[in-house]
Amino acid sequence: AAPAQVLEFVKKHAPATRDAGELFEAALAEAMNSNRRVWACVSQTRCSPCFGLARWMDSQRTLLEKDYVIYTFDDVRDTHGIELARSLGFSSHGVPCHSILDSDGNELVNSIGPLGNMGGPDASPEYTKHLRKMLNTSRQRLTDEEISSILLSLPTE
Repeated sequence: AAPAQVLEFVKKHAPATRDAGELFEAALAEAMNSNRRVWACVSQTRCSPCFGLARWMDSQRTLLEKDYVIYTFDDVRDTHGIELARSLGFSSHGVPCHSILDSDGNELVNSIGPLGNMGGPDASPEYTKHLRKMLNTSRQRLTDEEISSILLSLPTE
């Protein structure tokens, strides 16, 4: 009886699953309607660098949302997450991995830098340089000063 009770408890208290594909299409539509880009991030629930990226992006949301619809999905838990990660080219880079797309879903730039996936945020010179490149390549409204402010907000540890 105990295994059945455990299974029932887990099912009852498990977070609801989301459809990564449907939510991605909604993010693209929002980007099209608002003349912004989609900043798509693949992450996983129990990934510390993923959590760090999400917290940092939340802290910069006001500035980032000037140019980006921020869309995060879990490639393991979300329905169609694995397929979406593959279609975006994330499946071989680990998490977090992210890219900036136009509203048609075409990639403009991604988190794969000269040293590999620069997924989690940090203030290292390599990460800062690559993030500056990502922002400068894809921005539409962000000013140089705002980009500098975003880069200065990167966590040092």
